Amino acid sequence: GYLTKPDMAIAVDGSHAKCYAYSGEGSFDFDAGAIIGFGDHSYPAIAEALIAAAKAKNIPYVTNLIPAHSKTNAGRLEYAGLGIPTGVVEFPMRYAHSSVEIADINNLAMVSNLLTEFLMMGGTKQ
Repeated sequence: GYLTKPDMAIAVDGSHAKCYAYSGEGSFDFDAGAIIGFGDHSYPAIAEALIAAAKAKNIPYVTNLIPAHSKTNAGRLEYAGLGIPTGVVEFPMRYAHSSVEIADINNLAMVSNLLTEFLMMGGTKQ
């Protein structure tokens, strides 16, 4: 963020998928699609443009309220240099930070399609 000075950034990260051990708040169905973050470290115009891109191509998505000090790199990007407008896109996964992390390949494809459509639509310059 300091060297390239981008116009915006999007942090992509895994989020908690529901499983036998946990299905409470902050967890998502394993096949939920892309998860678009709102809240701390998520610039509203980017989140709204991501939703517009998802709707334009019928890409399944859900939203996530990101608490202060999220565990993604979004905070570091947001505060780099003079500040970088940052968005957050996540995908459901299980067994984070273990040797057997798993994610649905279809969700990963949806995240890729969402980011592609977001860029093709001009990002936040719609």
